[in-house]
Amino acid sequence: MAAVALLCLGLGFSLGRFLPRAAAADLSRPEVPGPRRPGPIEAPKGALSAEKETEELSTLAFALLRFPASQRDEAGRAAEYLRAHGVESARIRLLVTEKTKRELWVVLAYTPSREAAESVLAELRKVPASSIWPELKRTIDELPPTKLLPL
Repeated sequence: MAAVALLCLGLGFSLGRFLPRAAAADLSRPEVPGPRRPGPIEAPKGALSAEKETEELSTLAFALLRFPASQRDEAGRAAEYLRAHGVESARIRLLVTEKTKRELWVVLAYTPSREAAESVLAELRKVPASSIWPELKRTIDELPPTKLLPL
């Protein structure tokens, strides 16, 4: 048994000396452009914790997108997209429809008051169109500043 192991070791050593080698890695330059600080990795722009993502910021909001109850993550990604593009008040909320009693995740853009609705709407209109949620831009463009959802 030891003889077989010794034979394999010798064969590997011999072949390694005569076979062509791969280019040596250049370890003189670090891959990261500078020193990294210790600590947690930063979340992507617009990302919030699950608790903060459903936080109620006001009693007035623009309803932008609706998702079935099973698509909470998709609603969260849509709200994150809005926050990443300057709409800091974008959140999601679980609502129950009055007629069918169906649960829906709604993507909202909260406004602190009716007077501030114009500025929130201006932020929303700056958000670029998304290929993932094409109806988002259409909904924003058709929103009048008076169409606030009372929560």
